[in-house]
Amino acid sequence: QDIATIENIQQNYVINRNEYQLSELMGIFCGKWWRLAYDITFGLSTLIVLWSYNVLFGVSLARNIGIPFISSACNMEEDGDSSECRGLYSFWVLIFWLWTLTITLTSFDHQ
Repeated sequence: QDIATIENIQQNYVINRNEYQLSELMGIFCGKWWRLAYDITFGLSTLIVLWSYNVLFGVSLARNIGIPFISSACNMEEDGDSSECRGLYSFWVLIFWLWTLTITLTSFDHQ
């Protein structure tokens, strides 16, 4: 009799879930130190990517959309020394940060 049939497995074992995060798989197959290394590397790369998006978002919107009480649209490469342009850039960076924080803390089904 073949022990590894689907019927025998279903009768003897209960599999509660069949999906695992990559960090869990790293812990299962490589050990806890590799999982820790993966988690640290993933966290750092996520922060770097979010910072890059943040800079791109801030520079692009500061160049194209001015806020009347802060500054008109300005180019950070040419006008980056002015406090008005820096304030506009910082405003857009803050908006991106708040949006990212809200999206991160909200539980979406397909995030």
